[in-house]
Amino acid sequence: MFIHFEKEWLPGRLGVERCKTVYPFRSFLDAGIKLAGASDAPIEPPDVLQSIYCCVTREGFEPHQCISAEEALRMYTLDAAYTQFEDGIKGSITPGKRADLVMLSDDPFKVKPDKIKDIKVLRTVVGGETVYN
Repeated sequence: MFIHFEKEWLPGRLGVERCKTVYPFRSFLDAGIKLAGASDAPIEPPDVLQSIYCCVTREGFEPHQCISAEEALRMYTLDAAYTQFEDGIKGSITPGKRADLVMLSDDPFKVKPDKIKDIKVLRTVVGGETVYN
C-alpha cells in the first residue's frame, strides 16, 4: 500500500533517479531475498488484495520492479510466515498446518493484473472454522 499512497509525492522528495530504487521488489526477489508482505495498519489500510495489486502493477510507479501475482501472494503467505519463524505451521495449505484461509471471488492468477484489487473475499476460515461468510 505504500506505493499507492506515496507514488505521487516520492519523486518530489527523493528525486526521479532515487525513486528507481524505491521498494525494489523485483531486484530483491531476483537476488534470492524473501519478502514478507504486511499492511502497516493502522497507518495504511490492511487490504491485502489491494497490496498484492500494488506489488503486481505498482500502479505505474517504477514498473521495472513489478512482480508476478504468484510472487506477491507468496509475500503475504508463506514468506510472511517464514519471517515469523512459523512457516512450518502456517503460510501454505499443507497437511498439518493451520487451516486459515480465504475463499475469493476470482483467481488472482487468472484475472488481469489491474483487476486484482477488485477481487472480493467471500469467506474467511480460521482454525478450520468459518469466521466470515
